Amino acid sequence: MIETEVLIVGSGPAGASAALFLSRYGISTTVVTKYRWLADTPRAHIMNQRTMEILQDAGVAQEAMRDAVPNHLIGNSILCESLVGREIGRIKSWGAAPERLSEYRLNSPFEICDIPQNYLEPILIANAAKDGAQIKFSTEFLSLTQDDQGVTAQVRDRISGNQYPIRAKYLIGADGGRSRVASAIDLPMQGEMGLAGSVNILFKADLSSYVAHRPSALFWMLNPEARIGGLGVGLLRMVRPWNEWLCVWSYDISQPAPQLGEQDAVEIIHKILVFCLR
Repeated sequence: MIETEVLIVGSGPAGASAALFLSRYGISTTVVTKYRWLADTPRAHIMNQRTMEILQDAGVAQEAMRDAVPNHLIGNSILCESLVGREIGRIKSWGAAPERLSEYRLNSPFEICDIPQNYLEPILIANAAKDGAQIKFSTEFLSLTQDDQGVTAQVRDRISGNQYPIRAKYLIGADGGRSRVASAIDLPMQGEMGLAGSVNILFKADLSSYVAHRPSALFWMLNPEARIGGLGVGLLRMVRPWNEWLCVWSYDISQPAPQLGEQDAVEIIHKILVFCLR
């Protein structure tokens, strides 16, 4: 049996940061994730000032800033009919409004910035491991039993198929909205799941001539032809300025989810770019 003070199930931002903070204090920590690696897509991205201050306390803020898109490149939210069509407006976001700049700067040494999840997670996990955290990839949480002294979790190695226990004083369930840990302890949830479906396609294209003069993390295209969720809204999210993008649109979850192969994605992106650039 493996023994640890804290067992963390999940290696996303919550689990990875918990592992980093605990390991910084010298607490024996083990992280298990059923995946073979960390996030491979951008996912969450905007980092507020308090988060950056916490990363500074953990000694990784400067490392994170090297991979961040700075505030002056994300501070507009653009509303437009298409990238080359009529611009409807710009909403100053994330502390970039002129009347708010001094307030934000006086309250923190950091600005709000943009660090995609696939850039942040490796920083958190790598530094946690350097400080002694044990990271177990391809290891799936199955169940737990709890007593007055701690928790025993059953996990499965997804490569070998072997099952084995991990004994911990505490267990942190950081395994997302469909948490197996929450289910295992019958933790009640409030709210409704599955309200909408979303398809994301990550692609690379140099769009600097259309966007560099009005830098933004989000380009919202309001046009009935976009047909996203019946709202007539399409979204291009900047991942890396200005050549890596995420295209987002919704689908009706009462119908089967779209099954898209690589060629389907290429054709969809081509159509979207034709729409955006007209």
